[in-house]
Amino acid sequence: MILQLGIDTENGPFGHGETKVVRNLTKPPFVKKSIEVVSLMHCRRFKDWNDNKGYGYCVITRAVNQEPNDMLVSKSADRSRSEILISANIIRPLVLTDGKLVSDLVCITHMNSPGVPMYIAKKIGQNSAKNFVTDVRAVLEEN
Repeated sequence: MILQLGIDTENGPFGHGETKVVRNLTKPPFVKKSIEVVSLMHCRRFKDWNDNKGYGYCVITRAVNQEPNDMLVSKSADRSRSEILISANIIRPLVLTDGKLVSDLVCITHMNSPGVPMYIAKKIGQNSAKNFVTDVRAVLEEN
């Protein structure tokens, strides 16, 4: 559900940037149920604070509390709810000492996954972080 469209939107009803509700469904290994995550996501562009030569992007995600009759929530017995309590992703330009321009990516996520044993959650978290960086690199190398 898109509440405000456009990362470059200024002075919209939700401030600068794009705001939407996102629903994800995933099936971790060794867990019987699929995990459903429903979050409010807001993304905006900002002027880089270090050198003022480029722009960065900030994506903030927070769990959405839902009403019992909310259409975004599945009532399926084969799914479990999980929450991204809060997440922040910051992408900004970074100039190396040799003058090469690269991207600095900071990702912080605090999740709650009831029904997933802690040792599995840790393993999934480590693999997810590694896969995320690998996927970002693959996309950047295509362009």
